[in-house]
Amino acid sequence: MDIVIDSGRVRRGTYRTITVLGDAVLEDDVTFVNLIVSGTVRCLRCHGGTVIMRSGSVFCGGDVSVERIEGHGRVTISGSLRCQTLELTGSLVARGSITARHELFIQGLVRSGEHMAGKDVLIDGSVVSDAGMRAARSVLVRPLGGMALSRYAKDYLLGSRVESIHGAIVRLQGITCGHVTGTDVVLTGGCVVHTIRFTSRLVQDGTSSVLFIEGSRRRIHRRTA
Repeated sequence: MDIVIDSGRVRRGTYRTITVLGDAVLEDDVTFVNLIVSGTVRCLRCHGGTVIMRSGSVFCGGDVSVERIEGHGRVTISGSLRCQTLELTGSLVARGSITARHELFIQGLVRSGEHMAGKDVLIDGSVVSDAGMRAARSVLVRPLGGMALSRYAKDYLLGSRVESIHGAIVRLQGITCGHVTGTDVVLTGGCVVHTIRFTSRLVQDGTSSVLFIEGSRRRIHRRTA
C-alpha cells in the first residue's frame, strides 16, 4: 500500500511507499519499503527499507534499522543507526552508534556518541565522535569545500575530532585524533594525532603533527603541505 501524507499520523502497518510532505508521526510497528521525506518525520523507532531524504528531516526517539539512507536532509537519532548503505548530504546526529554494512558516505556534518563503522567510510565535512571509527577497507575524512549547503553550511565547516580511527587505507585531512591504526596512512591539512600505528606506509605533510609513531620509520615519507 502507498500513502502520501501532508500532516498527521501514519497508522501501524506495512507500506510499500510512504511520502511525507509536511509534518508526520510514524506510529509504532510501521514498516515500509520506501520512506520519502520532503517534510518532517517523527517516530519512536524506524524500521524498513530505503529512506529517501528530499530536503526533509527525520527525528527518531530510539533506534533506526533500515536498508539504506540516501538524499539530502537532516537525520537526528536518540538511539543507534544500523543500515546497509548510507549516502547522505546534510547532517546526521546519533547519541548511539552509526553502523553501515557497506558504504558510509556523508557530505556535511556527522556526530555520534558511540562508535562509527562501515566497510568504507568517506566523510566530506565535519565529524565529531568521542568513540572510535572503524572501516574494513578505507577511511577518508576531509573538510568540505566548494559546496553550498543551505543555512546549516557553517556547521559543516567545523573541525573534525575522533577518539580513534582503524582502517586498512586511512586518508585524513584537518582532523584531531587520539589513535590512528592502519596499513597505509596519509595525514595532511593540519592533522593532530597522538599515536599512529602503521604496517606499510606513513605519509605526513609539514602541517600535521604526530606525538608517537609505532611502525617502521624507514617507511615514513614527509612532504610539504
